Amino acid sequence: SPDTSKQFDLAYADGTELKGFNAQDIVHLGNFHGMAPFGVITDCNSPDFNGVDGILGFGLPKPGMEGRELPRPILWALTDSETKDSNAQELTRKFSFFSTDTAAELQLGGYDPATCTDLMQYTPSLSSTDFIVGVTSLTYGHPGRNDHTELLKFTNPSGGEYLPAIMDSGTSCLVIPGDRLGGKLQNNPFNDFTDLWSEDTSFWVTIGGKTFEIPYHSWFLAETNQTCVQP
Repeated sequence: SPDTSKQFDLAYADGTELKGFNAQDIVHLGNFHGMAPFGVITDCNSPDFNGVDGILGFGLPKPGMEGRELPRPILWALTDSETKDSNAQELTRKFSFFSTDTAAELQLGGYDPATCTDLMQYTPSLSSTDFIVGVTSLTYGHPGRNDHTELLKFTNPSGGEYLPAIMDSGTSCLVIPGDRLGGKLQNNPFNDFTDLWSEDTSFWVTIGGKTFEIPYHSWFLAETNQTCVQP
């Protein structure tokens, strides 16, 4: 059933804007089901949504006015003790997902160790309303070479500096600072990246003491011949 009195207007880091209203119905997610709210999109400015039924959002519930305007995230809605006809009320509010360019898998209640080739790495979230982690380093260069350049040059480094970063599976692009962040940085990371850009390069991001490589094929869009890196 629709509730057109609750409307939303969202803007994402990649420039996508969505407008719509709330509704609710029996929602099925794998073997789980229950009465849950969802957003009905009426306007979208991104061609990426052409031919797509919608967005399966696993964000955290928002506080204040934003939380009252947006539907409650599906995992929270299905596991709420007051949700009607739900068989997911005992499900732990954890999830994992795996994806490639052609397929994806969602795991509810945690993660299956058998699907991982290494141990799961944990790092605390810096927020109760977003999946925010502390990034202590972001370097760029060619794999196998000693030409990696630090893009986060802190103005007064003491060893404990970090920048908050949102881990957003809904944003395919890497969004990096486009200014000095009020003097916190000595440099403009995005400008440095554009000056250094070269083919077959990678980013390395350090989170919680662990460094992860973001390879060239993950952020360069071969079909459109453009980078998926934004300020």
